[in-house]
Amino acid sequence: MTSIDIPNNVTTIGALAFAGCVNLTSITIPSKVTKFGAYYIAAEIAESKCFYGCKALKEVHIKNPNPPAILEDTFSVYADATLYVPIGSKEAYQNHSIWGKFGTIIEE
Repeated sequence: MTSIDIPNNVTTIGALAFAGCVNLTSITIPSKVTKFGAYYIAAEIAESKCFYGCKALKEVHIKNPNPPAILEDTFSVYADATLYVPIGSKEAYQNHSIWGKFGTIIEE
């Protein structure tokens, strides 16, 4: 699998949902997604790691104009990937403590 286009009716992406998809280069996340899931280990919360290990990831297209809740380890690639956001929302993503880690943020 090299690209994922998550269906429009999805609101949460579960923990480890696409972890380890080493050939994944592009994902599209619909506007209804407001958070990325977390999981519990021994009664402690751990990061979601939804796209962790997707080291070939180059493009993340997110359709939500408001940055969804995200945990540090949702992605394992930030600096080498480009985040595409809705027009008018670039500043909100750049100023976010985690979404702002993407190497390039482009409005589309």
